[in-house]
Amino acid sequence: MKRCPVALAVVGLAFQGMVWAEQDGPFTYEIRTNGAVITAYEMGYTNGMLHIPPQLGGHPVTTIGSLAFFSALFAEADIPESVTTIEGDAFQQCKFTTLNIPDTVSSIGPWAFQECTGLTNLHMGSGISTIERGVFFGCRGLRAATIPASVATIGEDAFGSCVSLRQVTISNGVATIQNRAFGGCVSLTSVTIPASVVTIGDGPFHSCGSLMAIQVDPGN
Repeated sequence: MKRCPVALAVVGLAFQGMVWAEQDGPFTYEIRTNGAVITAYEMGYTNGMLHIPPQLGGHPVTTIGSLAFFSALFAEADIPESVTTIEGDAFQQCKFTTLNIPDTVSSIGPWAFQECTGLTNLHMGSGISTIERGVFFGCRGLRAATIPASVATIGEDAFGSCVSLRQVTISNGVATIQNRAFGGCVSLTSVTIPASVVTIGDGPFHSCGSLMAIQVDPGN
C-alpha cells in the first residue's frame, strides 16, 4: 500500500509529459511550450488558397510540423508572421504556385518543400539563417530565387534538380555553399559568388549544362 502514492506520482508525471492532438476546422495541432504546432491538415477543406491561422486554441501558431501539409492541393500558401519554424518535409509535394515565407521564419527543416513542382513564385523572408538540405529539391517550375543576406549556409541539394531555375541571386552574407546546392539546375546560365562566401563544397553546380559563367566578387 505504501507504494501507491509513488506509483500515482509516476503516472502523474507521465501524463504531464504527454502532448494531446486537438482539432480546429481542417487543422490538427498540438500545444507545446512555445505555442501551437500544426501536425496535419484535412484535405477536404482545400479551396485553392491555404490560410494558416495565426492562433489555434488561443495559442500562437509557431511551428508547421513535419509532413503537416504533405501533397496538399492548394495553389497558394499564406503563412502567418507568428510562424518561426517550418519542420522538415512540412510541405513536401504540395501543388501551390506561390509561396511567401515571412521574415519571422528563422528555421526551415530539410526537404521542407521538396518536389513542389508547380512552384513558380518564391519569396524568402529576411529571418532565415540556413537553407537546409534539399529544401527546394525538385521544384521543377521554379524560375528564379533570391537568397536573402540573412542566410549563412545554402545546404546540400538545397535547389537540386530545379530544372527551370534560370536566375539565382546570392546575397552578400552567404558564407557557405554546400555540396550540390544547385546540382542539376540545367537552365541556369550564370551565377555570381559574393564576397561573403568563404566555403564551397563539392560540385555545387554539378550537371548545370547551360551554365556559361561563374562570376566571383573581387573582394572574395
